[in-house]
Amino acid sequence: MTPLVTVFIPAYNAGQYIKETIESVLQQTYENFELLIVNDGSTDDTVRIIEEFRDPRIRLCHNDQNRGLSYTRNRGLELAKGEYIAFLDADDLALPHRLQTEVTFLEAHPQYDLVGSWFHTIIDGTVKRQRYHTGQYKIRNAGMIFMPMLTTSTIMIRTSFIWKNRLSYSEAYFVAEDHAFLIDCARYTDIVCLSKPVTIYRLGHESVSKQSSEKQVEERRRVISQVQQLAMEAQGITLTKGQKKAFERLFWDPPCPVAPKEMEAGLEALQEIDRQFYEKGVRGFGEEARRVLFQAIWRMSVSRRQKWKYLGIRFCKEPVASRLFGYWLFLKYSLQGR
Repeated sequence: MTPLVTVFIPAYNAGQYIKETIESVLQQTYENFELLIVNDGSTDDTVRIIEEFRDPRIRLCHNDQNRGLSYTRNRGLELAKGEYIAFLDADDLALPHRLQTEVTFLEAHPQYDLVGSWFHTIIDGTVKRQRYHTGQYKIRNAGMIFMPMLTTSTIMIRTSFIWKNRLSYSEAYFVAEDHAFLIDCARYTDIVCLSKPVTIYRLGHESVSKQSSEKQVEERRRVISQVQQLAMEAQGITLTKGQKKAFERLFWDPPCPVAPKEMEAGLEALQEIDRQFYEKGVRGFGEEARRVLFQAIWRMSVSRRQKWKYLGIRFCKEPVASRLFGYWLFLKYSLQGR
């Protein structure tokens, strides 16, 4: 019998975590699935660990050599047998209800082709809940410009939608291929984010920002900038060269200190994006901009006391300050798409 769902895991030197990841899939409350694992030329004990499982639902395939994430994800799209594909990275965990939650949603809502969800993160043994906005307009507009839009390990997508629109992962965006793929998806379908955590996303190991050289960091920033511009173009947003540079500076990954003048320039760029969204009838960008800017403000190259003064807020704890900052930004820049 053909499985309804293909759970797809790309694996490269994932020996440290792959056993836990596979077990989390096999323990799903929903059972009509296959587990497709594509080994991307691993040189550790990844393959041995996978082969120790005797579950017939597991299908292990191999690249001829190490090809990279985009190539491996595209092989997974080609090899998947299910009507739906559920993505899961080799170091993440699926909560027991993950497949049931997303299959139930897509079966009940044929007008949608892609669904994601909230998730938990685990850093040094500590688990925290991470949320994305659930409003579709925020995902397609603000969410596309402010990376990331959704976490890949929460996504389930209709296989027919992928083939109908000839979608694939581009190797040109090697550090942001997942986001670029979602931008392409959003051209053809509404993207929904469910307000229920379905996976545990592991952070704090093998971070690109921690292990990359200065040259690699600059290349990463260049690629992410290209993807952000791709997102703006998809929404018909046009900025000047100076506005683009100011916007990029606020949201560089890994982050860097931001001077007050750079912050002001970034705010003006966001105001222009908000104005253009407003003219298109899109609401909600201002709210998302306020949230992201509150995070950016802490990277300003001034003291903490000066940051509070810059915000016009004093002696406030962060959760309260986050809300007050939203009001401050609205009053100061009159964001229309609120």
